[in-house]
Amino acid sequence: MANGLRVRDGGTGQPVLLLLHGMGATGDVWRHWAPPLARRWPGRWIAPDLPGHGGSEPLPRYSFGGVAARVAELVAGEPRVVVLGHSFGGAVGLALASGWFGVPVEAAIGLGIKVFWTDDELAKARALAARQVGWFDS
Repeated sequence: MANGLRVRDGGTGQPVLLLLHGMGATGDVWRHWAPPLARRWPGRWIAPDLPGHGGSEPLPRYSFGGVAARVAELVAGEPRVVVLGHSFGGAVGLALASGWFGVPVEAAIGLGIKVFWTDDELAKARALAARQVGWFDS
């Protein structure tokens, strides 16, 4: 565990490919990418469980910036970073690419990012964020 984040990684060298999953998922969603990445990606890859997901510790409050700040610690000091994120992970990746977190992002790809939220959807998101953590046997 790095920085309170459960991480899977592979490869060596540069650039670093940061794989960010969507809300409610874990870094395991990228597990089938490991063999093609081993054959084709020239550098290292990192697939964390985002804060509060899977084996990663929660944050006291959630925002794209708060999650991006925690993830930025994983690639601090890396000279070249490429981000591929799905949904929530895509929004976090775009926040990382803003330059606000000191991460030298060369490219950011966001897949399936929700860009319009109704008042009802925002209210549901706030209610979900306020819920207690649920623990399951599997």
